[in-house]
Amino acid sequence: MKDDTVYGGYKTDWDRNQYYKSAVNNELSSVLLCKKITTDEIKKSSYQITSSPKRFVDDKLMKEEYPPEFETIYLKKNRQFSKVRISYNKEFLPTKIEWYYKDKEGLKWYTWRTYSYPFKNKSDFDKKLDEEIKTIKAIQEENEGD
Repeated sequence: MKDDTVYGGYKTDWDRNQYYKSAVNNELSSVLLCKKITTDEIKKSSYQITSSPKRFVDDKLMKEEYPPEFETIYLKKNRQFSKVRISYNKEFLPTKIEWYYKDKEGLKWYTWRTYSYPFKNKSDFDKKLDEEIKTIKAIQEENEGD
């Protein structure tokens, strides 16, 4: 997506608002969007925060018809997890979210999401985005005749 235009994607009829809501609900999650973690807390905890999932659950989102993934799993009693661990890099950006839960083998950490930051700055990102948009347009033009 660039300048309110959606390029490619598996939901070609979606607009930017629908893509944004999907990303927030399924990829970012209330775990990262909550404002309850400070940079001081991250430093003091050696860049790894472990806490109760209740700390991160957004009660308002749990009442939605289709709650975000984190809240949905939190609501499922058979997949209940007792802890959430978030790892951060030195720039205080999240790199991994894990859940502590019981499965057949006992209690263990499960990696739910990982995040990477391959671009050093916005101009590197914009350059790569423009390249990808050109590729998507070329593929779309090629497929128009099919």
